[in-house]
Amino acid sequence: MTIAADNSGHVWVGNQDYFSVTELNAATGAVVRRIDGKPLGIRDPSGIAFDHGHVWVESPGFQYKNGKSSNGTVTEFDRTTGDIVRTIDAKADHFIGGQAIFSDGVHVWVLNGSVGTPQGMRASTVTELNAFTGALVRVIGLHDHGVPTYPLDVVSTGHHVFVTEATGGGKVVELDGSTGSVVRIIR
Repeated sequence: MTIAADNSGHVWVGNQDYFSVTELNAATGAVVRRIDGKPLGIRDPSGIAFDHGHVWVESPGFQYKNGKSSNGTVTEFDRTTGDIVRTIDAKADHFIGGQAIFSDGVHVWVLNGSVGTPQGMRASTVTELNAFTGALVRVIGLHDHGVPTYPLDVVSTGHHVFVTEATGGGKVVELDGSTGSVVRIIR
């Protein structure tokens, strides 16, 4: 399960075993609605985020034992109506092994984990999407920057992106939000 609270008094829960998203009233705990995600491509949501008027749900792709994989998705909902805005599932977005998602209102940052393939480990990546159009901005390969990472979570201040990772006792990798380059590793 994954969970996020918005600034309007609602809690959004990604239900991994039920392919759905549940909206709760934070004050009362009452279920506001349950959105069936299966027809929308939501499978075992691994991350949920919100911004001005939208809810973003990350569903990880799967790596099968035979080396084949299915692409993950990011589904965007209208926060007020629950209507789907779009599902993003292009292979170029690298949504496999999804870990977390965060929106700063301008960009959506999707953290993709290390995935084993017959050729070895595929590098962990951070996918940056335009929050207004859903278009791919870039995919940042953390291994490409010399960061041996097993990512756990991601947040952004707008100018900087921070990724927590689990190797070597844990650390925070800070990325420049405009270039995608590593600013520093905080231990």
